[in-house]
Amino acid sequence: MKKRERGAKIITAGVTVIVVAGVALAGLPAWATGPTPDLPQKDVDAWVMPLDRYISVSAVVSEYVENRQTIPCMARAGYTWDVPKRDIEAASNRLGDVTVDRPLTAEVAQERGYHKAPTFDPGRLATQELNARAISDAEDKALIDCTQDVRKAIPLLSGLQNAASQDAVALSNAAYTSAQNDAAVVAAARIWQECMGSSQHLQLADSPALMPSWSVADHFGATLEGSTVSQDERDLALKDVACQSSSGYRNALYEAEWKRQASVPKHDADLFKQVGDANEKYRATELAALAKVQLAGG
Repeated sequence: MKKRERGAKIITAGVTVIVVAGVALAGLPAWATGPTPDLPQKDVDAWVMPLDRYISVSAVVSEYVENRQTIPCMARAGYTWDVPKRDIEAASNRLGDVTVDRPLTAEVAQERGYHKAPTFDPGRLATQELNARAISDAEDKALIDCTQDVRKAIPLLSGLQNAASQDAVALSNAAYTSAQNDAAVVAAARIWQECMGSSQHLQLADSPALMPSWSVADHFGATLEGSTVSQDERDLALKDVACQSSSGYRNALYEAEWKRQASVPKHDADLFKQVGDANEKYRATELAALAKVQLAGG
């Protein structure tokens, strides 16, 4: 019997994409010399951006889909491959999304106020235990063969696709960060402040991008997962959303970020042209497979 090394020798898709999202952006070439290929239609409500189509799914999605899809094949080989069910949304939140936060929406404000998205994934530890348990050479070979069969339907990202996804993540983050300093956005943030007014008990932030402030987060326990979301917190968050709209902040930020994402360094523009719509198709395929797995009880 031997310890499995699946994490090292089989699962590779998307891992570096998650890491890049947290890399410091100092010195990163921002937007510059060439137009971003194949611009989508603008949609401020969905916050559609030029670089979205080049960003792949997170590693946790691709790994989970692949793991679950090996179950029938392993059964035919005579093995019970008990892949735990997982809360994929929570697992992705725990790792960190591939893009920066977007402005608060009314739907999120009503659901959880300023509380962060849940990160508790009950199947995480069971998955780690499955990946670490000792298996025979025969079972290991069966697992490798089954994984290869799964990858015939959904191949791993190519080197170019993965590079495009990493660059798109980094450029997206840089564009969002820079957009906060756009003159129109700064002006709209001042109007947002006036709309929000003052609070006797809470110190509000200078900009929607900095909400919740430490005072608001502490007062409502917004950083404590599992803590109760009060109606007062929902009301303040909903007022925040309304003020973002009436002040013009949301539209100003969208236009400022779009402008920066619509132009990229030439080597990135060339890379995106080579990839074409491959990453967008890959993402759609993975998400469709995930939906099918979840519908089947996964």
